[in-house]
Amino acid sequence: MELFKLLRDKEINTQVFEQIRLVGFTSTWTGSQVPLIDQDIDFLNKLLSVFEGVEYIPYSEIIEKHKDHLEQEKENVLLSEYLE
Repeated sequence: MELFKLLRDKEINTQVFEQIRLVGFTSTWTGSQVPLIDQDIDFLNKLLSVFEGVEYIPYSEIIEKHKDHLEQEKENVLLSEYLE
């Protein structure tokens, strides 16, 4: 979180911020992928608290976009696991 607080304080350009890989680093798992996706969603929720305030709305939108993508991915994984 400290890195993101630093980026916020340095007022990093939103285009640069959008290129930063916020979650989804390579990982391996056994069983369901859902707990890993949930961890990433939790991280993004915490990250949203770093970018609170009207001046940080563009950053929050980028984070929300990533979060929406993960929630869709979670639904797809749950469906796939159900059908297996």
